Order: sequence, then C-alpha cells, then structure tokens
Amino acid sequence: MPGQVTVIMPVADSGKTIEAAVRTTLLSLDREGVVLVYDDASSDDTVDKLKRIMSRDRRVRLIRGQTRVGVAVALNALLSETTTDLVARMDGDDLVLPGRFRRQVHELTTSRVDVTFTSRINFGSNLRHYRPYLQRRISPDRMPWLMLSSNPVPHSSMLGRTRVLTGAGGYRQSVAEDYDLWLRLLSSGHRLSSSAIPGIAYRMHPNQVTRSAEWLVRFEKDEVLRASYNQLAITLGLDGDAWELRRARPDVAANRIKAGLRSGRQPVVHDSAGGTAL
Repeated sequence: MPGQVTVIMPVADSGKTIEAAVRTTLLSLDREGVVLVYDDASSDDTVDKLKRIMSRDRRVRLIRGQTRVGVAVALNALLSETTTDLVARMDGDDLVLPGRFRRQVHELTTSRVDVTFTSRINFGSNLRHYRPYLQRRISPDRMPWLMLSSNPVPHSSMLGRTRVLTGAGGYRQSVAEDYDLWLRLLSSGHRLSSSAIPGIAYRMHPNQVTRSAEWLVRFEKDEVLRASYNQLAITLGLDGDAWELRRARPDVAANRIKAGLRSGRQPVVHDSAGGTAL
C-alpha cells in the first residue's frame, strides 16, 4: 500500500531499553505499519522481550542473527526485507515522540523530498532529565552545504523512500555509515530535509561511541567517508580535497560553506550520457 511505513531497527544487547523503544514506535505508527527488528546476536534478554511484544502485536517482526555482523550489515539485511514504499529508522535505545511518522509522511509527500529527518530531545537516565536540542528546519536547498559542515541529522529520525535508499546501494562499512549514505544521496541529486519539531528522544550515555577520542580518530581516517564527502563537494562546485581542507583549515572550509549557503547553489549531477542534471 503506498505510504505504508516499515520501521527498521538493528539492536544488540538492548534488553534494558528495547521495550520502551518498540512500544513508543508502535504508538506513533498506524495499524498497517511494520516494525522490523534485526537482533545482532544479543547475549542478553533482548530476544525474549521482543518475543513477548510480538505475541501482543502482529506489527513487530524479528530477524535473528547468529553471529555479530555490525550495524551496516544489519541495516542492509533489514532493507532487503522491506516491502513498503517508505522506510524509517529507529534505534533500540531511543524513544519515538507522538505524531512523528504522520508528520514525516506529510513532509515527504508535500515538499517533494526523498528522505526527511526530525530534530530531537536529549535525555539521560530518565525523561525527567532531558534538554532540548534546538534546531531550525533544514530545507533541501540548505542540506547539502550543512552536510559539508557536519552531520546535522540523527540517524534514528530518518524516514525516506525505500527505492531511493536501496537504489543508492544501501549502507557501506564505515565508521559513520549513516553520514556516508546521506552524502552519497545528496551527490546523486536526491533531496533531503529535516523538521525543527522533535520526533525522537535520543538517549545520551557516558560510554557513547561517537563521543570518544578513538572514534574521532577513526572518523578522520575513514577513506569511505572521505570519498563520499569529496564527491558532494565536487557536485557543489568546490575544487581540491575538501575533506583535508576541513581538517587542516577549518576556518577556510567554514567560509566556503557559508558562501555556498548564501549562493543557494545546488549539486550538479552528471548523467550517464555525460550531461548534467540538477
């Protein structure tokens, strides 16, 4: 059915948080939606809790991995099992806020975008200790330039057209598989946007991988990211090694991005015949 949504959720040892993540997802999803979970060889009670939820709600489906494969492989397995026109992301330790999917489907169908995201609120041990993560709406025209500054969108807030994600080849092995995919989609001329209205509550914890110094070193050395980042820069008319410039001369890189935002210039995509298409 056009407009139907599958929410894909890769999890591993998420027993402490999986019930709240799935429950809030189901509350925001319509009766025809699907929550498709890939359990990446959990050693705790994640699967037992999922089975209890599945006994009460037919919308939840489970794929069990026997050996640990990682997020990118798990996501691609979930994408390959998605049969709906639209696919959304969710993590096993975040919460979906009311109305998220309805608003995102509306954005996708009225704003001529291929993938859309939401803002978020951050929380820690419980929702009584949260802080707003204020973000303005990001239009499709601004998104390519802001992606050269950083990854401004939470992965677990994504909703997009399934054929667009699978047509791009899905996720690749990278220290930031989501950022790599967004960069490639933008380089191919796809339109991405983000709402200023929070759609998820994002769980913060002290051992978060992306906050570690080790992760930042791996990020800077990631050749997959470097290639996709530089490709987007080229389609926006920027010459040279934009990835290295961002690292070595952040002031110069920031000025180029600001100038691009002011100009409103959009990616120029080359078609297979050697011409260009906007």
